[in-house]
Amino acid sequence: MSEKSKWEIFNYKTIDKGSVVASFSLRTPYFIIHSCLYFKREGNCWVGWPSRQYENKDGNTTYSTFVEPAPHLKKRMSDWILSELKKLEPVEKSHPVHEVFDVPPEKISH
Repeated sequence: MSEKSKWEIFNYKTIDKGSVVASFSLRTPYFIIHSCLYFKREGNCWVGWPSRQYENKDGNTTYSTFVEPAPHLKKRMSDWILSELKKLEPVEKSHPVHEVFDVPPEKISH
């Protein structure tokens, strides 16, 4: 990949609250976007672009997005970001990681 087209996800921080998996930042050749969110619910994953929470006139909580890709780029960008985020996810809690060591039998106490 040339330097001009290099993209990077950084500042990945696990949140694991409700459908929010993590927060992250995205570096492109032209700009950096902070405060992005990675969501997952019922087998579906999506990117949450930086936004501000507010209460609308009916008293309901809603969000206003600051930055998001142009419609013709949004799916392609989201697909790439999601594929990279899945590589950064920790191992599922129900599948703990076990380290395997070669221990000679005489070193194992019974």
